[in-house]
Amino acid sequence: MTLRVTVPNDRQLVALTPDDGPALQDLLERCDDYSRLNFGIPTGAADAQSQFLEGLQHVPEQRKHLMGCHVDGRLVAAADLLEGHPDDRTAALGMLLVDPEWRDRGLGTAILLGLGSALAGRGVRRLRVDCHVSENTRAVPLLRRLGFAESSREVITVAAGQTRTRVLWTSGVPLRPRAEERAAVGSDCPRAEEPVAVGSDCPRAEEPVAVGSDCPQAEEPAALGSDRPQAEAPVAVRSDYSRAGAPVPRPLPPLDRLFGLPGVSAVAEPYYFDSPLFDDYERDVERRTGETDWDLAGLASAVGEGGRVLEVGCGTGRALVHLAATTQASLLVGIDTSEPALERARARAAAAGTGRVEFVTGDFLAYRPESAFDTVLLADCTLNGFTEASAVSGLLTHARSLLAPGGRIAVSVFDDGAPAAMSHLDGRMVVDSFADRDGFHHIVIWSMRFDADTALLHRTAAVPRTAPAPGEPVRCVVADMNDRIWTPSTLSPLFAAAGLSVTAEEAATLTSGAADGSPMTTLVLSPV
Repeated sequence: MTLRVTVPNDRQLVALTPDDGPALQDLLERCDDYSRLNFGIPTGAADAQSQFLEGLQHVPEQRKHLMGCHVDGRLVAAADLLEGHPDDRTAALGMLLVDPEWRDRGLGTAILLGLGSALAGRGVRRLRVDCHVSENTRAVPLLRRLGFAESSREVITVAAGQTRTRVLWTSGVPLRPRAEERAAVGSDCPRAEEPVAVGSDCPRAEEPVAVGSDCPQAEEPAALGSDRPQAEAPVAVRSDYSRAGAPVPRPLPPLDRLFGLPGVSAVAEPYYFDSPLFDDYERDVERRTGETDWDLAGLASAVGEGGRVLEVGCGTGRALVHLAATTQASLLVGIDTSEPALERARARAAAAGTGRVEFVTGDFLAYRPESAFDTVLLADCTLNGFTEASAVSGLLTHARSLLAPGGRIAVSVFDDGAPAAMSHLDGRMVVDSFADRDGFHHIVIWSMRFDADTALLHRTAAVPRTAPAPGEPVRCVVADMNDRIWTPSTLSPLFAAAGLSVTAEEAATLTSGAADGSPMTTLVLSPV
């Protein structure tokens, strides 16, 4: 049965469906400190998809509620609730997000009160907040004013070995806030003396940061968390062009018009392996230009005499299958989040006749092998998918923790000077064509922006498709990607922070793609 939640000012929480994935991902991106505070990493491009997939298996689907509040067609708040957990008379709140532009207006508090009233009408007696961490100390007074009491706390491990103290709060429903809290509910412009609402991001210094806040004062972010079971492995660092989950639909001009153009139905999809259409495009380009090989010599030098080798983000096995044929490595293991990519990797290894290559599906930061590795590889600019320095640091730190004594890490990146030479990409548009796996031909249109100062590259790809029938809208598939062009000089402080130093490097030149001719390098790192 659908959970119907009404909040003041004629707003409602409505059930979200997978079609709302791009809008939810957009909200998660705007509420980035939610992920940083609760999981120790930036928002991942697959996080919206994860919200639709998550949930405790013993809770029936009809009692799993992922809901959103829209204003003028835009998703401005989202809540994730398990009804009937851990018992039939209790509901557990796993997430509450409020758009930064809608904080300090009482919307978050109104949603909590609306949830409490709706649950009480369905026979629920208790609402449990499962998503608060004690590091968000300024949320405590607000929870207490809404009638919640602390019931337990436990230290949990999040990304890159960081820890948080997870605090469970419980209240009877309907919630019974103090009088001054009730006065604020329903007002989009609360008086200065009123308490900050759940979800507020810019409270006054003396007021508590609300649960769900994403733009608080710099010294203490605050956010409601996720209902991920506590025993789960840490959430992995993910690339902005994640290999699972819809990307944020923020296409670059002029392709941004596709999402509002009459007669056009635009859908956001991920890029690379998990989107059949864009995967077909990449494979067609590879057939025409050849597979990239600029870093293979440097990787082989890093592997050296052999031993155990691990590649992070191995994709379709390009590097590992080559190294199996050209080095004496005793075992080569690849890990990636994309099962479609790994299916092709396994087929490639089988075709090559090598039995020393294995592939693992999963998040690298959650990977705990039984034995250490002599070499860990981050090949073909894998790091470029991680735009935040904190994400790269976490990746490097975990890679270092998996090294055997005397082990090393090989990182293949653009060389110093490459970003300055890539300024021609800013504002560039490219039109290409390709054939998909069924033999149909398509046009793909690219729009690019590049900031040489920050080395941030933003790309949008759009593929218009034939209208299914006269009068029907033209369908268009859009993918949005963000990269940072990391170089030895920008990575140097991150290497040092991870306890690594460069011991060797091998230069190369890129010979394909929009950055054709750029200087490249493979760096070999050793623990200090």
